[in-house]
Amino acid sequence: MSDTKAWPRGPRIYNLFPLIAGPFPRWTPHLERARRMEFDWVFVNPFHLTGFSASLYSIKDYYAMNPRLVDPAAGPPEAQLRRMIETARELGLKVMMDLVINHTAFDSPLVGIGPADVHNRDPRNVPLVCGGASVIGNGILAKAENANLVFCQFVPWQFDHKKQMNLKRTFRRASRVVTRLAANMGVAVATPLLAHFHSPVEPSRPEQRWLDGLYLDMPEEWDDPYRFFRW
Repeated sequence: MSDTKAWPRGPRIYNLFPLIAGPFPRWTPHLERARRMEFDWVFVNPFHLTGFSASLYSIKDYYAMNPRLVDPAAGPPEAQLRRMIETARELGLKVMMDLVINHTAFDSPLVGIGPADVHNRDPRNVPLVCGGASVIGNGILAKAENANLVFCQFVPWQFDHKKQMNLKRTFRRASRVVTRLAANMGVAVATPLLAHFHSPVEPSRPEQRWLDGLYLDMPEEWDDPYRFFRW
């Protein structure tokens, strides 16, 4: 390969792993080292509040900072992040972050909810949350800060699917969103289907639920231990 033609200079990206750097106020030496090495971008792994696994890529709340990256004596978490970004810019560095939006932690209040679940197929004005809470997306959903509370502007009783067939999917999606949000926040519910699974057929009682329900025959230990022992 000839070295007479110079390759175009592209972005030079320095990966700053948050857990190695520590709280935001301690990032300045790392940023200065990246600049001395002639990097012009800093790539930062996720710094949001993590869930049960504590993995940086298992995010529970996108509007809260990971407490492992916050210095309690250095002011509000968001202010610490802003000062870190300002320091990087003063050094001639641009900052990019790794935004994980294709999955959440299993203990996130938003787990299992996607954009299609809050898509409205009935043209109408829907009031959106625009303040007083951490707005999620366009304001259909919002999460209260420091509380186990989620605001949802998309509820099934807003849609009468019996009058307009194209609203049936919206009605079902809205029902699923409300149910999922409630379950994620620990709300206990009882449904006939769950009760059916929880209470197996009793040989001592003259019942034949297995003939017209999800039980096709009398469960036996060797045949289906999951049904027999209610695992």
